[in-house]
Amino acid sequence: MSSTKWKALSEKTLATLDIQAEYTRLGIGITGNKPSATGWLACRAKGREDKHASAAINVGDTPSMRGRYRDHGGEGDTLSLWDFAAKYGPHGDWK
Repeated sequence: MSSTKWKALSEKTLATLDIQAEYTRLGIGITGNKPSATGWLACRAKGREDKHASAAINVGDTPSMRGRYRDHGGEGDTLSLWDFAAKYGPHGDWK
């Protein structure tokens, strides 16, 4: 599959998912009550101790950002939902 088709399929899939619920299933502790104007919802970082919620997930409608995870500390991860699941989920890779 071409990268253009993969991107379109990924964006279509992400648009249908409840991003917050998917990250919760992957072990993210949501701390924010409401996303920012740009769709970022505060959460605890994954893979390290995080007492002050220094990460966020994007639950907004912007296709290029929806589903993204950002850790503002640690290793500074910025991952798609698929890459996050591969790195921190139970399956070991994105497939």
